[in-house]
Amino acid sequence: MSQEKLAETLSKSVSLISLYEGGHRVPPPDVLYQLSELFAVSADYLLGLTDNPNLSGGLPPDYARLKAIEVELEKIDLARIIEIERLMRKG
Repeated sequence: MSQEKLAETLSKSVSLISLYEGGHRVPPPDVLYQLSELFAVSADYLLGLTDNPNLSGGLPPDYARLKAIEVELEKIDLARIIEIERLMRKG
């Protein structure tokens, strides 16, 4: 898609699109959302944070470990949580 067509689609100037494309400006969240929807890629991909263009990039790498921690924390009763918090404030 040309910069002109993209500028028209997003109601932005061609010069602003050029700045985005050249990496001289970062699009605000609303424009990132529009771009990700338009090109069916994730905002992280557009920002160069991932090589995976898929919108459903899968779960974060630490998800399983964090889920296991969550399950273990749910097993601790409220009294123990309060005691842990009290001890943490002292130390």
